[in-house]
Amino acid sequence: MSESRMEKTCPKCRAIMRYGYVVERNEPLQIATVGEGVYWTPHEAGFIGSRCSLEAPACPQCGYIELYLRRLTEDRHRVLSAPTVPPESIPKISCIYCGALNPLEATECWKCKRNPHEER
Repeated sequence: MSESRMEKTCPKCRAIMRYGYVVERNEPLQIATVGEGVYWTPHEAGFIGSRCSLEAPACPQCGYIELYLRRLTEDRHRVLSAPTVPPESIPKISCIYCGALNPLEATECWKCKRNPHEER
């Protein structure tokens, strides 16, 4: 049986996956979770306009879930702005003005917008 262009086969067990979304529930007693998705962002904090929504095909047979950007064409520039190595492996310095951690080669602090290397 061949799969259609839109169907995705599970890489673990070869069953046809079902498309859905990963949704975060914030309140313990909250019933509806409309519009509260989980997002990918190239930074630790994701602000509106800087985050990418995800879709998540799930396998009904083995439970495997994959994550994909929902709008890759529109969000490609955000993905390309992300570091190519894990953030914890980038050498950092503390800003001399506000103390925020910045990459060693940064010329502007992400928090106070001053040069983190300049003397006071």
